[in-house]
Amino acid sequence: MQKEQVMRGFLYRLVYRELERLGADGLVNEDAGCGCGLDDLVPGECCPDLKECIPARKRVCRFCERAGDCSFRIEYDVEECFVPLDIFKE
Repeated sequence: MQKEQVMRGFLYRLVYRELERLGADGLVNEDAGCGCGLDDLVPGECCPDLKECIPARKRVCRFCERAGDCSFRIEYDVEECFVPLDIFKE
């Protein structure tokens, strides 16, 4: 196994464990309009720069107070999204 693959695996596990410790469901980059869950942490695939991502909770649209007026839901036709954890909101 190449050193780069080992390092990526280590960093993935490190990020995953820290997100779990914080009670996060994944990451979100609000400026890029993307988010990914713990089971789908693939930096670069949807998020252009992992450094811009912050821990987030998954929000299911049908239970969301903004469901009828959510531009993200309308634009991307999704049924869930990720929102920053309260401690990371600006």
